[in-house]
Amino acid sequence: YNTTANTLKVARNLGTWSSGNSLSAVFKLGGGCGTQGAAMGSGPQNDTDGTQEYDGTNWSAGGNMNTGRYWLSNFGTQTAGVSCGGYASGLSGVTEEYNGSAWSSGMEALATSRYNGASAGTQTSGLYFGGSNSV
Repeated sequence: YNTTANTLKVARNLGTWSSGNSLSAVFKLGGGCGTQGAAMGSGPQNDTDGTQEYDGTNWSAGGNMNTGRYWLSNFGTQTAGVSCGGYASGLSGVTEEYNGSAWSSGMEALATSRYNGASAGTQTSGLYFGGSNSV
């Protein structure tokens, strides 16, 4: 809004959607992060410790998580990502870091185990919010 001219200014940026190649695994209830040309997803319900990596064209299998779970949340990039929370046989507060090929455990867990939350940020400065702590 331009207060001098008393008008609303809008810039249109129209683009088109295109489809990429399919995932190499069925992916449901997992988390994802990264960019259009370098993304990753982890924790699909049918392969709870699995990771998929995207290079802008194709998906391929990445390293397996140390603690399998789904309904988790990821933030960061494909080569510096974090996965936290989730659900497997119960609520999880587990936090793991991904370096582009392998997951590391031993990070501080969420204060309250949760699943189906959201997250944002980088591997060194991220946050997790929302979610549920009851089944």
